[in-house]
Amino acid sequence: MQFSIPIYQRKDGPTLHWVTLGLGEHTRHARGRNTMKIQQGLVRDLVKVIEGVKARELEQFELHRGLSLERVHMELSLKGGGRRRKIAGTFPLVLEPRWINGEERRFVVYHPHRQGSWFPLERREELSSQAATFFQRDWVELDDEEIAELKTEGRDRLRIIAFSARPASILDELPDRKQSVWDDLEVDLFSRKGKKKNKKRGYKVLPKIAVNLSPQAADGALSVGLAREPYRKQLQLLLGGGKLASTLVVGPPGVGKTTLLNRWLVDRLEADGYPAHRNLDRVHDVWSLSGRRLIAGMSYFGDWEERCIGILQDVMTRRCVLWVEDLVTWSRLGRTRDSDRCLADFFRGPLARGEVVMVGECTPEALQRLEDEAPGFAEQFTRLNVHETEPGETLSMMLHAGRELEQRYRVAFGPYAYRTVLELGGSLFPGQAFPGKALDLQRQIARDYGTRAEEEEEQRATIGAAEVVALLSKRTGLPSVLLEPSRSLQAEEVRETFERRVMGQGQAVEVAVELVTRIKAGLVDPGRPYGVYLFTGPTGTGKTELSRSIAAYLYGDPSRLLRFDMSEFSHAGAPGRLIGDRHHPEGLLTSQVAERPFCVVLLDEIEKAHPSVLNLLLQLFDEGRLTDASGRRADFTHAVVIMTSNLGARIQTPVGFGEVRVEEVMHDVAKAVQAFFPPELFNRMDRIVPFGPLTAKVAVRIVRKELSLLLARRGLTDRNITAYATESVIERLVAEAFDPRDGARSVKRYIEDHLGTLLTQHITSHRRAAMESLRLYVGGGEFQVHVDALKEVDPQVEALELESVMQLPTHDLEAMIPEALEQIEVLQGSAEVTQVSERLRHHLRQHNLGHDAHANPVWILDVMRQRLSAFAQRLKEAIEAREAEPGLLEELRLFAREPKLRGPGQRRRAVLDARLMRGGMERMVRPELLEILADVYFLKRALVKVHEEGQHEVFVELLRVGQARAGGVDWFGTPRRGLLEWLAEAYAERDGGLESLALSARYGEPPQGVHPSDLQEALSAPVHHLVMRKVGLCALERFRGEVGCHVRRAMSVRPELIRVRVWPAPPGVSPLDVIREHQEGVVAFQEALEARAPLPPNPERLLPLVRQVVWDPPADGGRATPVDLEDYALGYSETTQVSRLGDLLPTLWQLQMSAVGRSEEGAT
Repeated sequence: MQFSIPIYQRKDGPTLHWVTLGLGEHTRHARGRNTMKIQQGLVRDLVKVIEGVKARELEQFELHRGLSLERVHMELSLKGGGRRRKIAGTFPLVLEPRWINGEERRFVVYHPHRQGSWFPLERREELSSQAATFFQRDWVELDDEEIAELKTEGRDRLRIIAFSARPASILDELPDRKQSVWDDLEVDLFSRKGKKKNKKRGYKVLPKIAVNLSPQAADGALSVGLAREPYRKQLQLLLGGGKLASTLVVGPPGVGKTTLLNRWLVDRLEADGYPAHRNLDRVHDVWSLSGRRLIAGMSYFGDWEERCIGILQDVMTRRCVLWVEDLVTWSRLGRTRDSDRCLADFFRGPLARGEVVMVGECTPEALQRLEDEAPGFAEQFTRLNVHETEPGETLSMMLHAGRELEQRYRVAFGPYAYRTVLELGGSLFPGQAFPGKALDLQRQIARDYGTRAEEEEEQRATIGAAEVVALLSKRTGLPSVLLEPSRSLQAEEVRETFERRVMGQGQAVEVAVELVTRIKAGLVDPGRPYGVYLFTGPTGTGKTELSRSIAAYLYGDPSRLLRFDMSEFSHAGAPGRLIGDRHHPEGLLTSQVAERPFCVVLLDEIEKAHPSVLNLLLQLFDEGRLTDASGRRADFTHAVVIMTSNLGARIQTPVGFGEVRVEEVMHDVAKAVQAFFPPELFNRMDRIVPFGPLTAKVAVRIVRKELSLLLARRGLTDRNITAYATESVIERLVAEAFDPRDGARSVKRYIEDHLGTLLTQHITSHRRAAMESLRLYVGGGEFQVHVDALKEVDPQVEALELESVMQLPTHDLEAMIPEALEQIEVLQGSAEVTQVSERLRHHLRQHNLGHDAHANPVWILDVMRQRLSAFAQRLKEAIEAREAEPGLLEELRLFAREPKLRGPGQRRRAVLDARLMRGGMERMVRPELLEILADVYFLKRALVKVHEEGQHEVFVELLRVGQARAGGVDWFGTPRRGLLEWLAEAYAERDGGLESLALSARYGEPPQGVHPSDLQEALSAPVHHLVMRKVGLCALERFRGEVGCHVRRAMSVRPELIRVRVWPAPPGVSPLDVIREHQEGVVAFQEALEARAPLPPNPERLLPLVRQVVWDPPADGGRATPVDLEDYALGYSETTQVSRLGDLLPTLWQLQMSAVGRSEEGAT
């Protein structure tokens, strides 16, 4: 029996609330986020209720035609409890028709959540007044929260759910008759109880292993896209009538096979009349089934066959179709060592007899594999071949999808976005077809930028060509400089990048540069890999390192290198391991490349592979693709294939650096390679790249590189240890560690054995401080460690008066401005200001008499006086603007009006006219208000400190502890800025002038002067030591809190330790002089340390730790990221989000100015 039940649906955020209407005591409620799950649960509950009630009670489950929902605005006056309450709002009311006779009907009105309270509606025009009269009596006992729950925000509606149930019959209420002697002769083939033999059998097996897609299609949860009419009509002919034919949709990945079947499923519901009766029990059920789920857990012989019999019984009971996800694998699934029977063998007969209908999808390659392995099964399907869309049709689909995505996400697609998706998407993903690859990319970019706009509460994100390129770069790993035609790429910059990582191999580096520039120019063969190379030469010369560098440069990550040791593929079954076989169809090589097609495939020691593997490579080098045993294609057209070989590279008895004759070695290698590889394979290689033996000159660079890798390991960084080595260590490693026979490997082995062991002993056998700096040096003929412990500074303040103010809202901060003005006016009339004026007159007279030494005091005292006056004027203007704002708003409300349509009639609404806004009405933002309050504290201090010598001209020194730059450089040679650069930038921007500066790029390098206007350019290159001369009012007082060590930690880079010193700048001393003096002191200290002589003062000594920052800067340079800050001197910590470190420091500087009980022993 068919039932249709009305439902009231209300949406609270993402949660849906359903309640049945008109069922009286059988009313049911349901809540959830998924419509189909709510409906299925409610239907199960209602079916149980209907099957349990008596036949005469079924009348209340009859649908009343004409049921409607009205949203009525009511103003209620509730009297009760000795008080009167005024309630106003919009409430949902259900109008249920009831027939008095054949011609006249009345409406019963009730609230959907209080259906027991109702009233008859006399006239529909009087609904609002009648409802208000009734409910202000009925709701007297409800509190305000309960009444608020009854209101509506307009996100509610009525819907109907339809289903089938088998209610009890009136005959079931008759008493059981006496049993006859003939009753046991009644036979039922399908049930042991005769009274159930006509009962329709339900699904038994399918709900356990499959998903019914029909409810999802009915709810609109399936993506149907823009219909492709020719294919849609063909599917309707095959699967839309009364007799359904098993169908296989065939086409390349991304062509839209799944979307076509989704569209057919929706059309199938319409053909079954679902829009009219809304009953899922009367339509074809489409079950999504996977062969792997079908045989899961079937461990004994005959288990999966028994489950398949249950599936056949299910499909013969109801009208249903099996949508098989992995149909092409059914020719193998089920086979074991004891039986060759598979799923295809079992279902071949039922398909041929029409007992079961299946649909599926596959690629042409997979279909060919299915026809080869199970031809009888494959021929039971009608094939529908789907072809790739033309550019015009693809663009139409993208425009249709773009409109939907713009409604769903906070994005707007620009015209160039579609063009970029079509052009770059078409060339970068040849393994997929249009329209899928374009639509998938469009959905992903809308999802990413739309989510970001919602998180940051921004307006709609406009998506143009740049945003598409950024997403493609992230998805493929290819740098944006290679994807954007407008951006240039200099071959010299690429060469420098590779030379920093692969040393002493100029010819190999040129090959890498040529590869990158050819990809940038778009001149690579689209039907082959980007490049096929054979790297030859002795071991340890950089073949693997160059492969890793190419992977990092082209694809953004060294992990994009897929390395295969070909000595593991030296047997006859090696091709099966690489591309799969009957028992393991997913090969090692094809599966990894299919998962990550943008990669470098490294076939290490190719000469050890079986000859059949070399034959397999012919197809790869020619066509740029391989197909595994399951018919899945792996695309290599965006990969670089590199083979390495040691053929002919054996070096005979080298002694020292000069004994190896590079020309002879390279000649032997070339002969051996040409003799080993067959001509057809040799001729398909793009280049044979020789790697020569390393020389002593290259050994120095290798030593520095391997040593930096050792000192950056987690064993040190996790223990807060910073380590660096002196030049004596480098020289000894070059002399003792390098061996031409092993190349860089000998250096790495020696460093591990000696320095690695030394550091291990220090870590495990000494009690360490919380943080340490280790200096490795050679003393007494042995490697030694000098330890400099880093301790946290003791808190230097008792209280921070501004700390509580930081949490106040902006309105309260504005209210503090008058008090700040009063304090400044008190200062202006104080004895300190009078003294400043008197001393200013004195120094001015002396300066006019020709005494130049008085020029600086005149300037400083005049700055102090002007600063007070300007600050007082700024506060007065802020107060005037704040006081004038209410009057201005009232004026605007009186005179700036315009008519606006609102509701059924025309009303007038006040609108602020921007033309009447006065300039003084501009409100101060929160950072500006905090800066004003902090300046009050600073000016108080400045009046006390202004007369002190050395206060107004200081040296600010930033020294990187250790030799390595924490940020380093990226794969394009661009330095990643670190803590030193961020601090230097912030200090330069702080109050006062930057008079001069100097820096040393690397440890021990001569310093160079830099013009202050060139600071940004200077910070884009490596910086080890920087000194700036700052001039400003009480500059020493401003920078006093920065003195000490600053530590920055991050997940992406090693910890960075920066020492900051601030001291008065003597006349005639420049920042260049400071750095030179520092370097001379470092040399003297190291010489004494290595000679074991009495140690002079250490110019690199660590100062107490004053601040620690844990922060990873945003990758895109714009979005704010979380930062944890702890200032030990202030006793202050904070967790917030910033996009640049300079946004965080002003807060600390403001707190420093308000510190109470501050220590005066900071600057040194």
